[in-house]
Amino acid sequence: MMKSTTGLAFALRALTVVALATAAAPVFAQDDDVLGDDEGDDGDDGDEEEPSSTGDARADDGPTDPSGGGSDSDDRGPAPSSDDAPAGDRPVLEETVYVVQGKPFLAQGHFELTPQLAQSVNDSFTSHTGLLVSGLYHLKENVAIEATVGAFFWWDAGAAGPRLGGRDTDLTVELRQKENLAPERVKLYQFPYLVAGNLQWSPLYGKVNIQDFVLGQFNLYLSVGAGVTGLQLETLTPGPPGNKTFVELKGLGGVLPPVALTTSFGGGLRFYFTEWLGVRVEVRDYVMPLAVFQTGDTAVDDADAPSFDVTNLVLGQVGVSFVF
Repeated sequence: MMKSTTGLAFALRALTVVALATAAAPVFAQDDDVLGDDEGDDGDDGDEEEPSSTGDARADDGPTDPSGGGSDSDDRGPAPSSDDAPAGDRPVLEETVYVVQGKPFLAQGHFELTPQLAQSVNDSFTSHTGLLVSGLYHLKENVAIEATVGAFFWWDAGAAGPRLGGRDTDLTVELRQKENLAPERVKLYQFPYLVAGNLQWSPLYGKVNIQDFVLGQFNLYLSVGAGVTGLQLETLTPGPPGNKTFVELKGLGGVLPPVALTTSFGGGLRFYFTEWLGVRVEVRDYVMPLAVFQTGDTAVDDADAPSFDVTNLVLGQVGVSFVF
């Protein structure tokens, strides 16, 4: 009985050992696979990894169209913009063009002297041709003050030399000679000289160049001012050509010379070739109230009737500017 009990116990122990060995076998196999993979990785560190047929090939081929595969583009992330690209990868422009460029030279603080030829452009009954000299000081780049003096002159046919003042237009001569008529007396005033002061404002400026050669810079300006103009009036019975006679006009109070107060406004173009040389073209309107009185301190001796008018003397002016 003792032997059978001992044999049964031995058999139970053997079955237990076999069961434990069978259960541990998969665990040992998995450990061996892990160890084998690690050893393979250690041995392939120096070898180049072969690209796969999916993700690696797409990475080598560059970015793909987002519409062709949303998941791949999401994995790779958004493509970098041109602003995020390194400075060395950005395209280099051959030339940079600026919308607003600096002036080649500045006028602020400079004095400008401009002799100008002037011609009236709204001639009805009288016409004026003369020479003006303007002195301009640039307070700022776009603001300047100006003083102008000038004289008008003409050489009558048969005269020994030029005289100060304007002249009758062809219309006035035809009315007198053919129709025995004359315009209203106040419209026949002539102006031997003028003195005026102006304020200029330049809202626009620019420069002109051909290829890389700069021809110069220009500015457009507006002007407004005031001054005085001298007055002369031909007698009702003019003498022969070359021997014109004028009424002796009286100034205000009998002391001042015969002048008319005037306001002026206009605009023009100033073009500078260099820092010291330029040209100037402008049109200016001198507006003055004129009257012919029969009585009073300013009465006209041979006035046949009183008359009053606001005269516009519109001058076209062109000259050469010297900048100091």
